[in-house]
Amino acid sequence: TNIGNITGNFVGNNARYSFGGAIYNSGTIDTITGDLISNSSSGSAGAIANYQGTIGDITGDFIGNSALGYGGAIYNYASSKCALGNLSGNFIGNYAISLSSYSYGGAASLMADVSSFSGDFIENYASGTSASGGAIYSSCSSYHINSNFIGNRAIATSSTALGGAIYTLGNINIVADSGTSEFIGNYTDSAGVRDDNAIYAGGSGARITLNAKNNGTITFNDNIKGYSGYTLKLVGDDTGVINIHNTVSNAKMTVSDVGKVDFVDGKTREYNLYSMTSDAGVKYALDIDLTNKKSDKFIMS
Repeated sequence: TNIGNITGNFVGNNARYSFGGAIYNSGTIDTITGDLISNSSSGSAGAIANYQGTIGDITGDFIGNSALGYGGAIYNYASSKCALGNLSGNFIGNYAISLSSYSYGGAASLMADVSSFSGDFIENYASGTSASGGAIYSSCSSYHINSNFIGNRAIATSSTALGGAIYTLGNINIVADSGTSEFIGNYTDSAGVRDDNAIYAGGSGARITLNAKNNGTITFNDNIKGYSGYTLKLVGDDTGVINIHNTVSNAKMTVSDVGKVDFVDGKTREYNLYSMTSDAGVKYALDIDLTNKKSDKFIMS
């Protein structure tokens, strides 16, 4: 089934024993414009389920949508390269829960590619016996994110939670182009043990790129970690700033073509990396504690 442009708000719809509280698509939708609020599903995808279909650009806010299992607002699965276009809007207070199993993607569960996200992810969560991706769970190959992530969380009641804001098995690009992208207040809770974690890379083939350019600034107040040997690339131009104000663990970290990387947050930390390479021209700022004769330390495995 092919549908042209959909315009309008979807509020308070429910899919019982099915997917997609407001919209289920297995064909083609050109664009969707409107807010999706308080929709729910007793399967996956509280608001939009895209299963083996294609949806163009989506413009609107996703607020308070919920699902059992996967994708509090969006579940995306398709064999095509780009199943979803550009998503412009905020994701606020969406959640995916499971009382007896795992839960993925409080706002979005992505098993196929998305072109880009532009908007803020605020107070989304995934909760289950195990949980991954408080805001986004992603196993797709590549997409761009120009967003702030604030107060998202993954909560596991009896096992492990991974990725307070984002859990990725593929490639993601965090971009600040003439603006800011900040991660703050995101965390995981694994059977009562809290970790202030922003992003978790779920495999050695995963790649996280931080790209600050045209006076853009990316700030991590929460940690980045993952499976040993994943790639963390810090890039941009000579006006870009990347602030790492928490730990980074297990990454192959490469730094190039960015103006400044700032680790200063008032605490001396150990950064336990798989490896690190850097262009000679990159400026660094580090914490130094002269009283206790300590500084930020970079340890390669």
